Amino acid sequence: MGNQSDFCSSCNEENEAVLNKKTEKRLTQRISDQTTNNTNIINNTNSIGHSYIIPLSDTRHSSISWNLSSINRQSSKFEISNQTQYIGDIIDGKKQGKGKLIFIDGSYYEGNFKDDLFNGKGIFVKNDSIYKGDFLNGKKHGKGKIEIIKKLNNSNNNTFNKTNSNININFNINNNNNPIFNNNNLNNNNINNNDNIIEKKIYEGDWNNDEITGEGIEKIQNENGITIYNGNFIKGKKNGKGKLTLPNGFEYYGDFNDDLLEGNGIFKWNEGKYYNGQWKQNCIEGYGILNENSKKYFGYFKNDKKNGIGGYYYKDNNAIVIGNWFNDKLDNGIVIVFDNEKNENIVKMENGIIVKKYSEDEIKENNIRESNIYKQYINLYEEKIKNELK
Repeated sequence: MGNQSDFCSSCNEENEAVLNKKTEKRLTQRISDQTTNNTNIINNTNSIGHSYIIPLSDTRHSSISWNLSSINRQSSKFEISNQTQYIGDIIDGKKQGKGKLIFIDGSYYEGNFKDDLFNGKGIFVKNDSIYKGDFLNGKKHGKGKIEIIKKLNNSNNNTFNKTNSNININFNINNNNNPIFNNNNLNNNNINNNDNIIEKKIYEGDWNNDEITGEGIEKIQNENGITIYNGNFIKGKKNGKGKLTLPNGFEYYGDFNDDLLEGNGIFKWNEGKYYNGQWKQNCIEGYGILNENSKKYFGYFKNDKKNGIGGYYYKDNNAIVIGNWFNDKLDNGIVIVFDNEKNENIVKMENGIIVKKYSEDEIKENNIRESNIYKQYINLYEEKIKNELK
């Protein structure tokens, strides 16, 4: 019980100051018992003011069993091995305000707490990553920046596993068997500051419910150089409009779907070469315009190659050739050639060579202008090519 002086005469309860001293003494003794063999008391220079440290056992950081509501706040720091630790402000038995939570594996959170959860500005540090930004109810939410380091023999999953940033696009539209760019074309800028680091990834932007969602910038540095994406994300993947800059300086601006180039977009090579048109799963597919400096192609593609009806405009002689294409080559059959005066010439093509020019009598006799293929050529010229060349 205690002496008569230990009680309040009006409510028959222990004086608050006495209760606080007893509670503090019991808690201090309990920590002392746990840390007799492995506790290092560190100076208070790095402690959060008006704070107290407690060992915690579960991932939600519950502190109910400690009866913390009556603890006098202190500024002391203990190192307790094999224990999750908290250093910070406690109000009514919960972590509130500023604090630092250190986990058994060495990772830690430092920042604002509300009702035992990360809320507000904070930093979360793990072995391979650092996040700095906003939190809401224990999750990354709002604006934030994360840096992730991938090292040799490090197979840990992380946020960027959700993002396929090594976009592999092979363009065969230069009429040879080599991709327009591959590993041999990329800048060989190795990460030199640490031999064990094989990739560094940085994302800065919007977060929602612990996932990268919204607008942001992603930078990836590895042996190929630096790849930069600036645009929209949904649940960690590129979705919507964005701009991708590759290590060799090539750029894509347009639509993304689940990390893939899909929809409409513009891809720019060096020295003025570009493609503007439709994409499907990282491949040029559908209708588009390919500008190759001295000539420009208007027409259809499939799997990165010219397939279907299309026409080339040759700038040097102001001529247009419209025909049916198969795997980047003009197919056999009729072809329309508009000369520099835009006069129409209907010719026969075999193995990439013009073998015959039809006369007007032959055109009428064979009803060439009534054929579906001729009408498709003329529609492409009237609707796409002619307007572009004005």
